[in-house]
Amino acid sequence: MKLSVKFVEPNKVLFLVFCILIPGLGDPVWGQKEMAYTMDSGLQFQGTGYSTAKILGHQTVYSEYGAEIIVRIDDGLRDIFVGKRRVTGQGESDRREKKIPIDQREYSGTEGAGEIKFVGPFNDKGHRQFVVASPTGDRHYTQAITELGPRYCELKILTTAEVASQLSWRMRIGTNTVPTEVIRAMLRREITKPDRPAEYIEIADFFIQAERYDPAREEIAFIKKKFPDLKELLTETLEDLRQAHARRFLDEIRLRYESGQLRTAREFAKAFGKDDLADTILAEFAELEEKFDTNEKLLQSTRDKVNAVIAQVTNLDAGQTEALKRFKSELETDLNTVNILRLDGFMRLADDATVPTQQKLALMISGWLLGSNNAIENLAIAQELFEVRDRVAEYLNSSQAGRRDQILEELKKFESGQPKSVAAMIQQMRPAGAPDLKEYNGSKPIEIEIEIPRPAIEVDQGPLIFKCLVYLPTEYDPYRRYPLLVTLPHIFQSTEQNLNMWCGQFVPNLNQRVGHAERNGFIVMSVEWRRVGQRQYNYTAMEHMVVMKALRQALRKFAVDPDRVYIAGHADGGEAAMDIGLSHPEHWAGVVSVSAGIAKYSRLNAVNEHWGLPIYCVCGEKDIATISQNAATWSDWIAKSKTGGQTPDCTLVMYRGRSAELFENEETPEIFRWMNAQRRRLPDRTGFQFKCRILRPWDNYFWFLEVDDNGLDRSRLIFPEDFRDRGLENIISVESTLKEGNKFRINRATKPLTLWLSPDFVDFDQTVFVTGQGKDFKQKVSPSTKVLLEDVRRRGDREHPFWAKLNQSGYEWNAQ
Repeated sequence: MKLSVKFVEPNKVLFLVFCILIPGLGDPVWGQKEMAYTMDSGLQFQGTGYSTAKILGHQTVYSEYGAEIIVRIDDGLRDIFVGKRRVTGQGESDRREKKIPIDQREYSGTEGAGEIKFVGPFNDKGHRQFVVASPTGDRHYTQAITELGPRYCELKILTTAEVASQLSWRMRIGTNTVPTEVIRAMLRREITKPDRPAEYIEIADFFIQAERYDPAREEIAFIKKKFPDLKELLTETLEDLRQAHARRFLDEIRLRYESGQLRTAREFAKAFGKDDLADTILAEFAELEEKFDTNEKLLQSTRDKVNAVIAQVTNLDAGQTEALKRFKSELETDLNTVNILRLDGFMRLADDATVPTQQKLALMISGWLLGSNNAIENLAIAQELFEVRDRVAEYLNSSQAGRRDQILEELKKFESGQPKSVAAMIQQMRPAGAPDLKEYNGSKPIEIEIEIPRPAIEVDQGPLIFKCLVYLPTEYDPYRRYPLLVTLPHIFQSTEQNLNMWCGQFVPNLNQRVGHAERNGFIVMSVEWRRVGQRQYNYTAMEHMVVMKALRQALRKFAVDPDRVYIAGHADGGEAAMDIGLSHPEHWAGVVSVSAGIAKYSRLNAVNEHWGLPIYCVCGEKDIATISQNAATWSDWIAKSKTGGQTPDCTLVMYRGRSAELFENEETPEIFRWMNAQRRRLPDRTGFQFKCRILRPWDNYFWFLEVDDNGLDRSRLIFPEDFRDRGLENIISVESTLKEGNKFRINRATKPLTLWLSPDFVDFDQTVFVTGQGKDFKQKVSPSTKVLLEDVRRRGDREHPFWAKLNQSGYEWNAQ
């Protein structure tokens, strides 16, 4: 083994300790300096960068025209491909990583490829069994770790007696997938001078760089015992190690705090011993503690001021008394750091003696129900808000059209029953269809059933039932908005296995799961999109319907941020995620596809202008089938992607020497890091445009424009049972443009149409212009409470509901 820390005489022991504290000092085998690339999303990748013209494995491909507009970032474990125009900055990386060669009898020969069928556990020599499918039968190899690094390690095939039939297979895996005891045993086995400390120190140094602080502490304790002369200096090193551990712990606390897990963050902060920590770290802990205390003080102060005003209230009528009673009851049980800002308008005037008490009471009640920005000072209107909310909640949960019509009539009697107030109220409400969560602690997922009509030939057998499993993060609060991951298992994976892959296992001692969804505060919904016995994704209406109904159920039942909804899948599930994501791009903040093809409808929809739909693809360098199928689409997407562009905004990650895999342990945290940087891209008043194809009857709506599927010419569609990817000149296209000033142009579409209108991109106080299909439309459109409530009931999006719509009948547009 080549040592990164050379033997040091006793009088030079200080230099040796520096080598621990400053990894790599005196080390002659550092790799090339890396760069840090910052993307337009704020995400950063580190590695050695190259420009390339297209995707071809991990090679750099040059164009004779000099059009190398794809950046390949080699971080050692993976190659990351991004569009050059999306890179907003780059600078030198401060990452330094030591690679430790391991002496193994490695085989050098022709590189192999194929489907990996089995990978066994590592033994203490860093060996594992490795089985690959081949045309002549399964090939059995012994694979060994030949180089260790803090982030990744390299594996090669060992030489055996049957050299003639062997193939080479160089692979890199995340070091986090190798057990600590295997690493320790391998490194200790490589020690050549057991009576000297240098090689033992290299082991401790390795664990420090890998951020495995407990093993590093154990190694240093072992060195102190074995080499007593170093005890005093290594004690100081242990203290520095403790500081590094504390900083990592602080990062975890902040992540939990930002994810809405305030109690967990506070418990973590209290549990970490702070003796002998550096002043700067103590200051950071103190800052967090102050933030926790400030939250508590603000809650108490708000309650005190509310109670003080209530104590001054006199001469209330029966309606006002009932409204105040309900307000006090909800405030007692529901007021927290998430919703406290609703009372901001009241708090600004709470101590102002010139403001009448009843006006303050109106600000309290209306702020609580409508949000601070929509609070009103008229108590007569504020007192009716609870009655309006009751009817709105009933409407959203009612399956009876007749009762919903009655509610709409009842709402007309209230001044606050208008769209603006109702929309503000819906944003502040708990999810209307929320399940009972009193017994939920994360140990068992919430089960939801999706009912789908059977195909016509099976209609006499009753509807199909599909199961979805939902995980809610620790300290779930129905008043907070959480990111949602809709995940589709691959064919040979159960919904529960799929859920656990993202959420981790439940740990009773912690009373929570330990996966990355928990740490990042994500709701995860694993959707059973397949019928019993189904062996592949079939691109059918039933599969789309299951996933889209599951999404709408999640939006109705849970506190989801609709601008942070992602769809992901592995293998066949990834193929489904890509198709459903590209077919219905307006729903998603991002699409994640792992070891999956871009096939059939996805390949045809790849040319659509999806307004920069973020897509994240993961594959192995030796997954030849996936790369050959996807390379042209990946290249096109990545080369064209740019800030504010309309083509899909694609990032490709390719693992070195790997085949078609889940990449569960290595890539899952990276996927969450990517998702945290993405938000749904919606139309706004500055303008928007799209160009999409209608390939199937259910691919019939895009953002604000919907085509009636009953009016579609079936001869111009492509149904799954007779899919073709040629002769597409007559396929139905939908193209529309929105320009500033409420100006819509329908460039291409088939009638009849519905144009949906939202205050996000329409000013209802101004004239709406529609041109391009039938007679021009030019008039003001009034928001409709019915359209608003029905849209929220059907789609579940409480943040961006449509307030009005225009229907086209013949050549005329009619407002509704």
